[in-house]
Amino acid sequence: MLGRVKQFLINISGIFKRLDEDYLVEHLDKGQLILFLKLSKSDAQHSIRVAKEMEKLAPEELKGIYAGIGLFHDIGKSRRPLSIFEKVALVLVHSVLKDELSKLVRFKAVESYLGHGRIGAEILEGRGIFYDTPWVREVIRYHHDPEYRCSGENETDGLFNEAMTALKLADNDN
Repeated sequence: MLGRVKQFLINISGIFKRLDEDYLVEHLDKGQLILFLKLSKSDAQHSIRVAKEMEKLAPEELKGIYAGIGLFHDIGKSRRPLSIFEKVALVLVHSVLKDELSKLVRFKAVESYLGHGRIGAEILEGRGIFYDTPWVREVIRYHHDPEYRCSGENETDGLFNEAMTALKLADNDN
């Protein structure tokens, strides 16, 4: 829970900071940037922090892809942004109800909170983002599923698992 308090304080302070536009221009094309800017300012700040952390965790040849994963991991939240009050309430309710919260998914805020990975993967697929690396969309789709891992039987599975591990670390720390 202390990690969540830290995230809350960082989230609040991010509202008053400027987005790192240089970082965004360096990593996103014009269409991707337009999509990214649909995130709330606090979600955008969080995603930039996650992307920078992801780059630190990435193998040299995958730094750009890992940055993209970090930038777009929460893009599903752009469909139905959550207010800070809603985020706090949902985190608290989720900590009490656990998996039972999924029974309330008919509420748009709950759907956004629980389903933003799936929604984000669908948005990216619809726009052809990560077309050449579909495993990246799957990392985004399942990044909050604690059980999801690929078998590791091929190179793509290994790439997926390593990126998933890095995203979970970066997301939890930021």
